[in-house]
Amino acid sequence: KQETKDFLENIYTGFGIDECSMVKDIEKTTNHDVKSVEYYIKEKIKDHPVNIYREYIHFALTSQDINSVCYVIQIKYYIQKTFAPIMFELLSSISTLMKKSKTVVMLSRTHGQPATPTHLRKELMVFHEKLYGQLETLIIKKYKTKFFLSLVKQSNFLSKNLSKLSDETVKIVCCAAVILSGMIFDEKLSV
Repeated sequence: KQETKDFLENIYTGFGIDECSMVKDIEKTTNHDVKSVEYYIKEKIKDHPVNIYREYIHFALTSQDINSVCYVIQIKYYIQKTFAPIMFELLSSISTLMKKSKTVVMLSRTHGQPATPTHLRKELMVFHEKLYGQLETLIIKKYKTKFFLSLVKQSNFLSKNLSKLSDETVKIVCCAAVILSGMIFDEKLSV
């Protein structure tokens, strides 16, 4: 249902400083970062009908599975939202400098020793191209992580509990198993 989807999305889209403080307070008791997030989510859903699925929040996932994905998402987000814009600004400044330095001659250096005369514009162009190429590689890169979870956990759970689960629960668990097995089959998750 859309209402349930909106409710669940609001848990992370509405996550701010106050929510972070709540998680840190829980962590003081658990001494475990991922467990504290799990308990925070359970607390957020306790008065919602989706609460019947609370025990599946961390189902068949290790803390490393969670942290590995989070680290990769953080790196990707930083590169795309912070680092790349700064680098594009730098590239723009270098381009401006290239236009202004058409006639500036300089002495090039090879292995720290004076070499032949060159134009500052040419050297800036070479630097610009190298920097742009590296930045482009970072932006289009597929960031990968790995799940260490075992589908055996899910298979065992399903085989022992299939008759006890509602149709909706079976669908959710089976969908998760299919999605995660696809990620495991590829061995790496691309973000």
